[in-house]
Formats: sequence, C-alpha cells, structure tokens
Amino acid sequence: MTEPEPRRMKPGHRLLIGVIALLVVGIATVTVLRRGRDSDGKAGGATTAPTTSNPAGPICAPKVAETGQSNRQGLVSFGIVVTSDCPQAAVASRLDVAAIGADGTELKGDQARAGILLPAVLPGQRLGVGGKLLVDVNASVKNLRVSVSDTQNVPASAFSSWPAVHVVDIKHQGPDSSGHTQVTGTLVTEPSTAEPCNPQYFLLLRDSAGALIYGVAATQSEPTFDERLPSGIDWSKAEISVAMGTQTLGEVNTQRLTCQ
Repeated sequence: MTEPEPRRMKPGHRLLIGVIALLVVGIATVTVLRRGRDSDGKAGGATTAPTTSNPAGPICAPKVAETGQSNRQGLVSFGIVVTSDCPQAAVASRLDVAAIGADGTELKGDQARAGILLPAVLPGQRLGVGGKLLVDVNASVKNLRVSVSDTQNVPASAFSSWPAVHVVDIKHQGPDSSGHTQVTGTLVTEPSTAEPCNPQYFLLLRDSAGALIYGVAATQSEPTFDERLPSGIDWSKAEISVAMGTQTLGEVNTQRLTCQ
C-alpha cells in the first residue's frame, strides 16, 4: 500500500497565512515601542508645572459694581470697584476701560483706553482699582465703559495660604506748592507675620455723597501716593484697596500666581 500524497496548499491559503504573520509582527512591534516610550517618559522624570483647569460650564467672572472719574484738562483719573459672587476664584481677568463722552460715544485717542489685569478676585471679595486715561483737553467725560474678559476659574483652596489684608490709618498732607497731595496708609495682615503675595495698592476717593470720583494705582511697593487730587473729597470715605497675586498672561500657573 502506498502512502497518501500530502495535500498541497493552495496559493490563496499561503497568502492569507502571510498576511496574518505580518499583522502579528506589527502588533508586537507597536507594543514594544509603546512600552519603550512609557519607560523613557518615566525614567526622564519630566514634570509639568501645575496650571489651572476650568471646570465644565460657563466661566464665572467678577462684576463691575461701581465706577467714577475726574477730568483735569484731559487727564482722566478713574476708580472701579469689582465684586465676585463666584464659587471659585476668578483669576487673570482683564478690565478694558474706555472714556465715554457727553454724546454717549467712546472718546478717541492713543491713551483714551486702558487695560487693568486682576490677578485674583476671591469668592465674596470686593476690590477697588484705579488708573488714568488721556483724552482731548476740551473733551467732556460722561462716564466709563468697563468690560471684563479672559477670566479663568480655579478652586479658592489654592489661595488658602494668603493672609487677610487691609489698609488702615489713611492720612493725607497737602496740597504742596506744586499742587500735589501725599497720601499714606498702613498695611495690616492677619496673621501679622504673614507676607502678602505681590501686593498692589489702589487709592479710591469719594465725595460727600459717597460717589466715587477718583482712583489711581501706587507707583511704589507700599500704600503711598503723591498725586494731584480733585476737589470735593470726603476723606472719611477714602480707601486703599490691595490686589494680590502675580500677573500672568495665557493659562495660569497657580504656583506662580499664589507666590508658592
């Protein structure tokens, strides 16, 4: 009896087996490469600086609660009060400020607009800021137009190391022969040994009716001002506001923002 002749493999079967073999080799190669990359990443110890991540949903931004200004021959000194009822901290906000003329239109000029960066406004906080605009000498300023943009939200717990701060014992002297008045205050922190995070000081002044008529930022790293002030100031209503935090553009690094 003769042995049966081996069954010959058809050409189509050979092709199928070849394709399967290539797929197996390819999957194994990708797996090895992926494991190699993961190992390299862990071995390198690369870390990314922590940044903010906005929660799902709309951004909660500070609100403009009050504005006021005085105009001295085209130099407009303005004050703005912002508040926050956000459940999280509002950080990296930008206030865009424009002077509005008597006819209701925006006054034009290279310095008729200003931008103020607010590093952080915490939940429930009230913060005053100030600055200056330049308009035509003969222009009449009716009010200000202020918009808030670029806000990001981060948990308020990121600021748990910040002390409570306020300025007391506000005093003024002058005007002197040049028309300047010197205004000073004393910074108080709670606890008293705490260092505030990059404080910036703003002087806000009101008239006897309580209306905001002036605001300006300090040019020094202390609550000290040397300015030409408008008339009609009620000094019992003067305040110096303190903004804290390191200003940054783009996505915020919370460690840099909070001085950690």
